[in-house]
Amino acid sequence: MTEEPKLLEPLATAVGFVLKLVIALLALGFVLSLFNSNVHVGWSSGNVCATDQNFLSSTSGDSTLDQMEFLPKGGATVGLHPQFCTSNPSGFQRLLVTFEQLPTLLMAVGSLLWLNALLRRAARDGVYTLRTTAGIKRFGWWLLVGSLVVSAAKAAAQAALLATLTGRATSTAASWLSTWSFPTGMVFTALGLFTFARILRAGAAMREDLEGTV
Repeated sequence: MTEEPKLLEPLATAVGFVLKLVIALLALGFVLSLFNSNVHVGWSSGNVCATDQNFLSSTSGDSTLDQMEFLPKGGATVGLHPQFCTSNPSGFQRLLVTFEQLPTLLMAVGSLLWLNALLRRAARDGVYTLRTTAGIKRFGWWLLVGSLVVSAAKAAAQAALLATLTGRATSTAASWLSTWSFPTGMVFTALGLFTFARILRAGAAMREDLEGTV
C-alpha cells in the first residue's frame, strides 16, 4: 500500500497545483474588484451581448462584400448570425449574464475540489479499495449530472437574455434548444469513470479474497 500513492502521480500533484492557482486567482480578482471598478468578479460589466442562433443569413462569394472583413471564395458561402448588444444593460440583463457564466465556473472549481479530495483519500486509504471505487463513481455522477444541469442553465440564461435584447416577450423552447450545447466530453468522461470504478471494484474484491486466503 505504501507504493499506491505513486500510482496517482502526476495527476495528484497537477490537480493540487491547479486548484491552488485557481483559488489564488479568484481571491485576487475579488480583492481587486473592491478597489478597481474595471474588475468584476461574479457580476458582468460593460456591454452585454447575445447571439441569435435561430436566424441565419447566408452570403455567397459571388456577392458584393466590400465592407466586410471576411471574403468567401467564389461559390463558397458564409453563415451570419446577428448579435444583439446593449451598452447600458439593466440589472436583470447583467444578472442573466452572471447566471450564464457563474455555473460553469462553479462546476469547474467544484470538480477540482472533488477530484483533489478523491485523490487524497485514495492516497491515504489505498487505490484498490471499495471506498475509493465508490468515490470515483460518485465523482462520475457529479460530472454527468452537473454538466447537464450547467449546460441547460447556461442555455436558459442565454435565451432569456436574447429575449430582452430582441423585444420578445419570453424565450421559447426553440431559442433554448438553439443555444444548448450537449456536454459530450463530460458525459463520456463520466461514463469512463463508471467503467473504471467497476474495474477497480473487481480488483479490490480480488485483493480482499487473496488477503483472506493468505
